[in-house]
Formats: sequence, structure tokens, C-alpha cells
Amino acid sequence: MPAFPDDWDGGTNFSDWEKQVLQYAKATQNLACLSCSSSRLSNNGVGGNANEGGFQLIQVKCAECGSKIRLKQLLEALDDKEPFNIYSDVLENATLTLNKQNKRESSTKPSLSKQTTLNFPSSEPPSSKRVRFSPGSAVLESGLDPETILKLRAENEQLRSMNHELLEQLREMRHLLQNLTAKVDLLQATKPRPSKKGIETTSNKLKQASLAPDQMSYASVAASTPNNC
Repeated sequence: MPAFPDDWDGGTNFSDWEKQVLQYAKATQNLACLSCSSSRLSNNGVGGNANEGGFQLIQVKCAECGSKIRLKQLLEALDDKEPFNIYSDVLENATLTLNKQNKRESSTKPSLSKQTTLNFPSSEPPSSKRVRFSPGSAVLESGLDPETILKLRAENEQLRSMNHELLEQLREMRHLLQNLTAKVDLLQATKPRPSKKGIETTSNKLKQASLAPDQMSYASVAASTPNNC
């Protein structure tokens, strides 16, 4: 079996070693396709999902049926288990090594908290937006000096105070509007309604005003002509 490289860096070195193992198995073992038993096998390059260590393995393709399979499965089907055992041990050690390396890198990376929180309540004008800075955030790491940060915090507190005053004024205006509406409803409920007699008198006047012009003139002439009988 080919020796695994000592300078493996978690990159393409593992797939390069797999290619050597494939050539070795084809030359020394009865390596055959698991689907059609053909020996016309070749390296199809890395593919598929990455393994637990985060790196991909090569796929072996059959020239007869076109099926693709992992090298580990082909080695496992051999009568001689030594190539399979060596390959499995190397793969397991490489996976564990890369897992430890990834954990060390993730633990040394600084965690960046949320930079800025912008809140726009429905009752607040856009100019009163709140800006909150969290200690140790990326905002503090962006090069702002402490004096500028203190100034921004003071402006933020001033905006919050103005917003509180505006909300109080809005509540007071709503209260006054409710009182005014209640008074208008009360006045409309207590307003005196016209009597039935007054309605009938108004109706008679409207009927007289709607008489035809000839009837109006006859009535006026009759009223102005003295009775000689």
C-alpha cells in the first residue's frame, strides 16, 4: 500500500493518496465493479458530499455500466482485507485530525455581536430611532474613539427623552379629542326637535308658495276687489 503523506494539510493530498491506492488495488487485487463485475474502473475525481472531516473523497467510475462508487466500498469487497483495513485506518485518523483542527480554528475566532439595533415603533417618528451599542461589538472595533462613542450615546438618550415627551403630548391630545367628541354627542342628543304643529304650518306655507301663477293672481285679485253685491 502507498504510504500516506506526512505533510497532509487537509486539502487535496488525501485524494492524491486515494488515486495511488486505486492504482495499487487494480494492479495487485481483483478489483471489480460491484454492479457488473467489470474491471474497467477509473478515477472520476472528487465528488459527492464531504465526509465528517469536511473533505471530499474520490469516486470510482465503471466504464461498462457507468456506475460510480467510493473506493472504500470497492476495497471492502476484496477477499484480501488488508488494503481495506489500512485505508479505513488512514481515513479515520485523517478525519479526526481535521476535526480537531477545525475546532481549534473555530475556538480562536472572535465572536462578533450585533453591531447596531434600530427600533422604529409605530408611534415614534423616524427621527427618534434608537441606536444601542453593545460592549465588545464590531462597532467598537471599527476605530471609533471613546469620546465619539460617548457623544453618540448622549445623543441617543436625548432622542429617547424627546420621544417620551412626544408620546405624552400625543396621549394628552387623544384625551382632549375624546372629551370633545363626547360633548358633541351630548349636544346632539339634547337638541330640541320641532313640534308637529310647527311642521304642519311650515308645510302649508310651502304648499301656498307652490300654487300656479294664475291661481296666485286670481286669489290676489279676489282679495283686493271689493264686494259690490
